[in-house]
Amino acid sequence: MLLKDPLQLEPTPYEILNIDPSADAATVKKAMGPAIMARKYDMQSIQMANRTLLDPERRAYNDLLMYPVDKIQSVIQAEAQAGLMLSLENRMATAETWRKQLLADFPDFVLLHALALVWYWWAKYEADRHLAIVHTLDSKGVRVSQITRKDTLVVKVAGLEGCDHQPGSDCSNPDCPWHHDCSYKGLQLYETWEKAIAYMTLLIYTPKVWEEQVDGQDGVVESVCETLRIQFEAELTNLNKGFAATSASSLAGQFQQLLIDFETERKTASLMKGVRFTFNNSTSKAFSLGTGRLLMRETERLATVRSAIDGGLKAGKGSKTFLNSLNELQYLLSPFANIAQQLNRERWSHALDMINALTPEEQSQQEVRNMKVQALIGLGVQEMELGKEKAAIQYWQEAQSLQGQGDHWASAKDDIQREVLKRVAVLSQRDSEAAITLLEQVIDLVEGCEQLTSRLGTLYFSAGIDLINSVPEVLNESDRLPDERDVEKINRGIALLQKAEANGDTRATTQLRTARELRDQLDAIVVMQEVNRLREAAVESAKAGHWDQAASQLLTALSILPPAAPDELRNTIMEEMRICESNARPPEPTQGDEIDRLRVKAAQAANDGLWGLAVNYLEQAQDKCPFFGSRDVKKQIQKDLAFCLMRDAVSDFNRIAERVKDGNAAYYELAIAIGEAREKLERAKKLDPKNPDIQSNLDAIKRL
Repeated sequence: MLLKDPLQLEPTPYEILNIDPSADAATVKKAMGPAIMARKYDMQSIQMANRTLLDPERRAYNDLLMYPVDKIQSVIQAEAQAGLMLSLENRMATAETWRKQLLADFPDFVLLHALALVWYWWAKYEADRHLAIVHTLDSKGVRVSQITRKDTLVVKVAGLEGCDHQPGSDCSNPDCPWHHDCSYKGLQLYETWEKAIAYMTLLIYTPKVWEEQVDGQDGVVESVCETLRIQFEAELTNLNKGFAATSASSLAGQFQQLLIDFETERKTASLMKGVRFTFNNSTSKAFSLGTGRLLMRETERLATVRSAIDGGLKAGKGSKTFLNSLNELQYLLSPFANIAQQLNRERWSHALDMINALTPEEQSQQEVRNMKVQALIGLGVQEMELGKEKAAIQYWQEAQSLQGQGDHWASAKDDIQREVLKRVAVLSQRDSEAAITLLEQVIDLVEGCEQLTSRLGTLYFSAGIDLINSVPEVLNESDRLPDERDVEKINRGIALLQKAEANGDTRATTQLRTARELRDQLDAIVVMQEVNRLREAAVESAKAGHWDQAASQLLTALSILPPAAPDELRNTIMEEMRICESNARPPEPTQGDEIDRLRVKAAQAANDGLWGLAVNYLEQAQDKCPFFGSRDVKKQIQKDLAFCLMRDAVSDFNRIAERVKDGNAAYYELAIAIGEAREKLERAKKLDPKNPDIQSNLDAIKRL
């Protein structure tokens, strides 16, 4: 005998046709006419009831959702008593009584089936009541976005109607639409649906719990299981949409999570069936059940099952598929299975929110840290797809800081590399610097990604060539001469080509040579422009009678003159500077003052590296020394002159040698430079024969 749940508000096909659930096909067909004549139900409902009961699969599905009273006589003595025990007021006590009996004799199939129906119909009823209250509040402009508790909703709707009745106490008005909602206390809606998920998943994955009460034709049981899964998931989805269409966003979020819970429970149940995990009842008969974490928690067997799985993994016996299933079960049966499901569905933000809501102790566990790494990596990839490079890098940096025993970071390199390359392809079309910056940041995070390194080298090369090629265009313009900005472009281009070379771009080596030659050419042009500007400024200063200023400007021009500049130009500037200094002298200086002034000038020139000019000043100072003057002054001037001659010889020789090396001077010029250097060094030795540096340089020149 089958019993309808008192919370099943829709009439059953048996009620519509007014027949007993045990009726055969012939009885069903005969019942259609009287049902039409009775006019209690519309024609469509009667036809649907008839089709349902004549179709083995539909009838089996309908019967599955009714209580097999004859099988639970030990619990329910009569139909009337059953209705009373399953009323709203007694339902919680009944469910707990049956659960305790189940714990004492697990797995009792009758009790498992009965409890599945208790929670399924109760969950559906409660969801409908919540929707009714929320719709009423919405219609009155009351928003309940953060409310999930039914008692809070009831208080709000009662307040709208001027009722001060409090939930959980007897309601004196049986005509109130919220009478039953106030008159008893049950579980919260989310908990009710969790229990429904726990037991209904068992029915889907363990049909032997109920298959004896339905027609056993081929394929019927499998079809009923699939229909049950589809219908149950559809109900959760529709409730999610129903609450989302109102202001009850928190309730909508709960049903979104319940969909994930259902998926987790089903996956776990499937794996439990696959590994043939068995439970023994009081008759010592072993049963393999498709159970999930929620049902194991409900039946107080979660710790036992987890321990058994840990033991199986530790033993390491069985096929690779079997051990992989145990590994996955270990993960799904953990307290963080819901987070794992969020990750499996790539709901990275939700997973991270759930992780951050855990206690500090829970977050410190390696399992949770690994899941957080996975969520952060996924968020980074998601942000990169949206073109938010900065946010993506920040997520990946945090993920890298958390990596430990887990391999999520290592395995995510391919995903990161793929998304970054896609983003770089877009950026490089309009902003190569941004593309380069992105690659540099990611390569610092993710080591060993050859594609990223190669792409960065290519971008370095292209950007460097673009900078360098932009400069010759300036040289060909008649309205502008090159300046420091062009030199800076060349230097930046060279720096980029050097990076390209370091990243394995072989093309950069040849281009670097050309770029450096162009830079030397530009340097010389820019410096010569400045030299000419200083000489012109010195002329203007001299015309105005500012001889000291003119001399200073010429001295600056000498100090920046390139080593490759013609000696004739160098000597001309020195002569111009002597003329300016001569005109700048104070009237009739004393001989001693003039010698001191020349020595100071020589020191300044030496500090600027103008050794030839320093020699010139010291020679003048030596000529002005009186025959009977201070021997100490003469001796010091000789030593300074010897030192400057040595440095001048070495400097001139090195300058010519460098030009020969670069191909800018012939070897005969080097021979002349050697001869001039030897002459200066021999003269220096005569002035200061005890100076070892002079002798050492002279020996080196003689060997050449």
